[in-house]
Amino acid sequence: MKKIVLTTAIFSFFTLLGNSQIEINVEGQTTDISGTALDINIDPSSGSIPSLGEYVVDLEIHNNTGVNKSWRVTRKKLSVPDQWVDKVCFLTCFSPSPLDVYCTPSNTPLVVNNGSSAVFYLHFTPEEAVAATATYRYYVSGDCATFEDSVDIRFNYTLGLKTTKLNPTFDIAPNPANDCTVISSNGVEISNVKIVDVLGNVVYTEEISESKKIDLSDFKNGIYFITIETADAKISNRKLIIRH
Repeated sequence: MKKIVLTTAIFSFFTLLGNSQIEINVEGQTTDISGTALDINIDPSSGSIPSLGEYVVDLEIHNNTGVNKSWRVTRKKLSVPDQWVDKVCFLTCFSPSPLDVYCTPSNTPLVVNNGSSAVFYLHFTPEEAVAATATYRYYVSGDCATFEDSVDIRFNYTLGLKTTKLNPTFDIAPNPANDCTVISSNGVEISNVKIVDVLGNVVYTEEISESKKIDLSDFKNGIYFITIETADAKISNRKLIIRH
């Protein structure tokens, strides 16, 4: 499997409950893409082909509704070539192809407690060496009928296109973290690290070099955002989840 993600948020409006307390983002990023479309450009001729020709997109859903949720994911084909194969994975993998509309089973829900998040994985296998565009829509609901939020995934499988790949420069591990986490870089000199809570309060800032172990024992449980600035003034934003 190979993960290739190039994001462009394009707003589109769906018939939903409009629950702004649900956020969806690409894992490792902080932009909320719920209610929008995510463009993913793939060019197999520009690099190695993943195992079995399968590409994976990791999406993280955040529950800020005030109550614990047991969600199901409904996948709808909007415009997909017949030869494409897709899967939805969390806890286990479900294979909705070739159905146009598919909802994950009620006995295997995506359980997300209030204030927490969970990751679900979308797998795609295009028809090899055939350029095409495929658009899927993913709804989140408790009953496969009353949709609470959604996101579109649009694959542009274009041969000969130079593809931008998401290659993280920094690692944050463990994440989710308990009492500590380590920020490390892949040969890039870090100049400053700042951690901000969900209310925008700066709870940690320090100048470091290539890596740093951060003590989290005094931090409250929840979601935090880390801003990493490099020596050449490039900035990366990551999310950190703390669970004591």
